[in-house]
Amino acid sequence: MAGASISGIGLTGLLSYQQAIATTGHNISNSGTEGYSRQRVEFSSNDAEFNGLGFSGRGVQVADISRVFDSFTIQQIRAYTSSSEQFSSYSRLAQQIDPILSDPENNINAHIQRFFDSLSALAAEPASIPLRNQVMSEGRALTERFNDVTERLNAIRNDLNQQTESLVRDINGITKQIADANRSVVEGISIGGNREPNDIIDQRDRLLKDLSALVDIQVVELNDGMVNVFLSNGAPLVVAGENKSLGTQLSTLDTRNLDVVLTNPGGNTVITDRINSGQLGGLLRFREEVLDTAVHQVGLIAQGVAQTFNTTHQFGMDINGNLGADLFVAPTVEVINASDNAGGLGASVSVSDTSQLEASAYQLFYDGTDFQITRLSDGTTTNLGAGPAPFNVTVDGLDISITASTPVQAGDRVTLSATRNAGAEIALAFSNSARLATAAPTRTQAATGNLGEAVISASEIIDPTDTNLLDTIRIQFNDPATTYDVIDVGTGTTISAGVLYVDGQDITINGSRFQISGQPVAGDQFTLERNLTSVGDGRNALRLFDIKNQTPMLNGTTSLQQAYTIGVSNVGIQARQAEIGEAAQTALLDQAVRTRESLSGVNLDEEAANLLRYQQLYSAMAQVISVADSLFNTVLGIVNN
Repeated sequence: MAGASISGIGLTGLLSYQQAIATTGHNISNSGTEGYSRQRVEFSSNDAEFNGLGFSGRGVQVADISRVFDSFTIQQIRAYTSSSEQFSSYSRLAQQIDPILSDPENNINAHIQRFFDSLSALAAEPASIPLRNQVMSEGRALTERFNDVTERLNAIRNDLNQQTESLVRDINGITKQIADANRSVVEGISIGGNREPNDIIDQRDRLLKDLSALVDIQVVELNDGMVNVFLSNGAPLVVAGENKSLGTQLSTLDTRNLDVVLTNPGGNTVITDRINSGQLGGLLRFREEVLDTAVHQVGLIAQGVAQTFNTTHQFGMDINGNLGADLFVAPTVEVINASDNAGGLGASVSVSDTSQLEASAYQLFYDGTDFQITRLSDGTTTNLGAGPAPFNVTVDGLDISITASTPVQAGDRVTLSATRNAGAEIALAFSNSARLATAAPTRTQAATGNLGEAVISASEIIDPTDTNLLDTIRIQFNDPATTYDVIDVGTGTTISAGVLYVDGQDITINGSRFQISGQPVAGDQFTLERNLTSVGDGRNALRLFDIKNQTPMLNGTTSLQQAYTIGVSNVGIQARQAEIGEAAQTALLDQAVRTRESLSGVNLDEEAANLLRYQQLYSAMAQVISVADSLFNTVLGIVNN
């Protein structure tokens, strides 16, 4: 009996240390497996047995084979992986934008400068056909650069849409595998008598880490061994043994963009604004903060160029004696009604003040009581009151006429933007250089028979829309020459009589302004008339060139070129901040991974020592069995004798 007991004890040790050797070998063989958690054999003594003399031990057993892990460290790795991948995705994409906007030789600012240079040369020689053609060539090159930059930015947007679809497919594939792993874990626990299937849980943790690289997640462990997975703000991705599929659809507010949706039998739920991290979060954040900003910044400068040059060009006259028309095709203001509007909210919009324009789209919204408009670049919301439509408002240099084709319903939305398409739409309004309005439409002159010392300045146009702009006007001094009459030469009508003369004072007539200075005498005459020498007059070309020194942008504080530089630098700042964020999050991730490896990773030296120790214990247990067998044979021999 004693021999059998000793043999049994030896056998328990033999089997236990055999399992320990197998587990150690399993650790060593998986030392290169990513995400593998070192496994440890937990031993416990078998319950003792009372044999009449006392309680006798019954050997050892394997109580459990456990994973060595720390839940907090695993959560940190997921969080830092998500943040690191977000910044990496953001930074990688932002680096594509900077060369498009900042090409030293071919950026928009360089083309604006060349256009100004050509205008400066033409102002000095306004009759030169080659110089006129050069202005047209530089103007065309400028608009084509606007078009090309916008096209390249839109190509990046199309690529983002493809990447979004690809990432959503990857997310769905991983969440399905996690749901499958959940079911396998429960099955393993059931088969193993409430013991966890370590390798399957490791595989699931690897899948969760892979998922966190794509999107920010929260993981909730359940009592049955399963995990639920949610986006960080609560949208479900995996619930027990089922995964919730994501999808994409065209945005109801801008069909150029894809929205990410959670697919449901009752309809899709847009969750684009709930995805804040991971590769997908970085992509969506880049689209909003960098790509959209770049498109709107380029569009803002395009609007500024078109509106500012068109306004000034209309102050001039071309070599054929025609008043200046638009030099550039003015970009339109985009108006998009949300596709899911229940009512008839609409709007028509025009640019009224370029200096007040912002590089942004706007959302007009009706909440059931009031109309509101939100500047999407910074979220600034202005309450427009209850209306009712139609009514007019002016916001950030945009004249907005709010309309209603049918009664407006709560939730109706309209997106407005003067800058989103401007870079694509700007173009030269004509191709014939003879139509360049380089001259001033009117001129002044003193009568050759004047006897006084008074002189008249060149005329300056202040209102090119005045219907009488080109009428011939004569100023004739009375006796005494302290007053003068204003006479329309064409009709012979005296427009104003006995006007008090003030030396050097501005005189404004029919949209033109000039000054008379010095001492006139009675009978002296001065004429304001249509410019009959427009071919050699470069006054309006000089005025066009002077736009370079004006500040028509950003509330009248910056020039066209300064505004572009500010916009480009803002994009560069965003890209640099993303690089810094990526470096910081990667450092934190590396630290968390090192912490996990020190705790859960396989140390080959330690495992080799364990292997040797367990081998010695196994041999010792074999020796115990051998001794027990020898004792048994001795007893058996005595009995037989």
